[in-house]
Amino acid sequence: MEDLTSTPAEESDLSKQMQQNTSTSQQTAANVCGIFTCSFCYLKERYDYKVLGADCSMCKRIVCLGCSIFYTQRFCLKCASNNMQKLPFQLHGKINNLMKHYVDSSK
Repeated sequence: MEDLTSTPAEESDLSKQMQQNTSTSQQTAANVCGIFTCSFCYLKERYDYKVLGADCSMCKRIVCLGCSIFYTQRFCLKCASNNMQKLPFQLHGKINNLMKHYVDSSK
């Protein structure tokens, strides 16, 4: 017959896992339902789950996927262009094209 008693260490691990699950659930709840507004192009959409964009990992501004660069983290166009020397050369063309598009569309 199987022993169903648990050790204090197993109970501690379970408690930590439950706390992590609660924290993840709270973060998920914060991303569910609302109005997403890009701080660059002012795209405004109602969402059920935040997938239209994200916060810039440097300045924390909200940016849509079209106005941002992703390289291990999400960067707004301004932070990406100010830190191009730290990003791979392959992204420089995309950053320059987005900057040109953003400047042209603001005229």
